[in-house]
Formats: sequence, C-alpha cells, structure tokens
Amino acid sequence: MAEVDPTEAAFIRTFAQPEEAERHLSLLRGRKHRSEFLEQLNHSFQTHGDRGRELGSEWKNPSSLLALAAELDFGETMHVIADGTPMDGQSLRIERAVETLVGNNWGTVLVAPSVRYALYKTQDPGPLFLLSERPVSDERLAAATARR
Repeated sequence: MAEVDPTEAAFIRTFAQPEEAERHLSLLRGRKHRSEFLEQLNHSFQTHGDRGRELGSEWKNPSSLLALAAELDFGETMHVIADGTPMDGQSLRIERAVETLVGNNWGTVLVAPSVRYALYKTQDPGPLFLLSERPVSDERLAAATARR
C-alpha cells in the first residue's frame, strides 16, 4: 500500500477531528481510495476544535488570499489536495496554488509547508475556511485586508 504524502499526513493530524484522522489517512494512501476522500472534501471537512474559521466571500479572490498568506507568512509554496484538477497532490508556488483554489469548482485544500495554516473551500458556491493551529485574530485579518 502506498504511503501518504508527509504534508498531507501532517495536515490530517493537525486539522482533522481526531476520531476521523485514521480513516482519512487510510483513504489518502492510494489513488483508488483517494477519490473517496476528495469527494468528501467537496461537501465538508470537519476540523478539530476551533481550528477552522469561515472567511467571507470577499476573500474568494487571488489578491485577498495572497495578502492573507503574506500577513500570516504561509511561505512560498502550498501543497494542493483537490478534486477535479491535475494539481492534486502537488506543491506549487503560492500564486499558482491560490489560482487553483479560486478557479477550481470542487473541494480544494491548500496546505502551507509549516502545516500551521491551510485554506479549504468546499464545492462552489460553498464557503471558504482558514484553518490554523491557533486562532487568528480579527486584527490579523484586518491587517491582511489592508495589504490588498
């Protein structure tokens, strides 16, 4: 059986509800079952505790998300977990990864290399979430808004 990508494994261990983590990891171990996990992303991903914060529709554009990434120091690349795109499973420069998230109609996760942050959107026209190890203050979001 194939191994789970280390960034994807860290994402699951950091952000998934603990009782769901092993199941998610087993689905990510190979292409055959990966599609089941990706299909699930289209509709929901239950986060652990207060690690998910819904962002308003004003964030669903590249300039806003890149400003947020700069404010929170996401890094230069993001790992993509996404249904409906050949970019699934790849690490991309942040600009390309954000374009993938915004342009993909299906469930998409972008994971920062540090795995302290991730962006998750459900199938369009669903919500967009900022996932973080620690809550992000309103002041940090306002600072990111000012960068746009």
